[in-house]
Amino acid sequence: MTYKVSVAIPIAYPEEITFLRANIAHIESHSHPQIESEILIMDQTGQGAVKSEFGRYKVIDTQRVDAGWPLDLALKHAEGQYFVSLDVDCVPMHKAWLYAPTRVLAEYSDIIMVGKATGLHNHHDYAKWGTFFHINNYYRAMRTDQAKYVSNQVGFLRPENRDKAGFQPVAEFDFEANCDNGVRANSFTDRMKMGKKFSIAMDKTLGNTNAMGVFGMTLDSLVWHMVFSSSKDWIENKTVTLGDDYLRWYQRINSEPFDTVWPDIVKALQPKYNILYDRHLWDGFKEVQLTPQDQLFRDFSGWKNED
Repeated sequence: MTYKVSVAIPIAYPEEITFLRANIAHIESHSHPQIESEILIMDQTGQGAVKSEFGRYKVIDTQRVDAGWPLDLALKHAEGQYFVSLDVDCVPMHKAWLYAPTRVLAEYSDIIMVGKATGLHNHHDYAKWGTFFHINNYYRAMRTDQAKYVSNQVGFLRPENRDKAGFQPVAEFDFEANCDNGVRANSFTDRMKMGKKFSIAMDKTLGNTNAMGVFGMTLDSLVWHMVFSSSKDWIENKTVTLGDDYLRWYQRINSEPFDTVWPDIVKALQPKYNILYDRHLWDGFKEVQLTPQDQLFRDFSGWKNED
């Protein structure tokens, strides 16, 4: 069984090309025999360097609007059966990084999303929306046809940026979102009862920022995510907000060859949550902790470890 997976990688600023190089290099070195990948690099830098260096993939130029717009645009070009959004500062670290989540979608028709819940659905700003569950943009798998439907209906971009992007989704709802991590889209899928959501584990982290939570997390040992590389336009004082430890790693990644930094990152990772306790299923508007007794838990572990 072979799957074609479209992978959308937004790059917002020229200085993120260091992360993009690491991202692409690890995609190429962590291929899976049952996955045909279609890489869509959403270039918002306004320069030609990305297309010049990565022209072997689909490089789609667009203006910088917000973090959600590149996903809406990528979905207009996606040809794969499945659609995976991947932040530019993510690094695949396991050959099953595309296979395991898409195999879940292939075998469990009632699951609509696989990725990591980061708690935004619990934020007080969204309490008026009622109960929903949020799987973050930074690493999320969906069926392409369902992702296109959500994009066409409400969009992944912020509502206030529709005119700037020249993109007008169909549906109007009585809620707004001051966040473009797919919050509105996630709420829509739950309002429409489109399906269950599988949240994988955050099993290790590199450290803690001063004010923005953890950084350098691994997601079920499939993908590593630095976070906040695209914070140029919304975090003013990075020393105060992100802290010296974050900035030290950020500086190393941007000044040294990534293949010399990566082994040190792996060595420095510290356990966060045990996989036995941090896989959850959003099922019927209820979050359920999965255990090794659950079939989905066992299946996912098995697909990760297939030869």
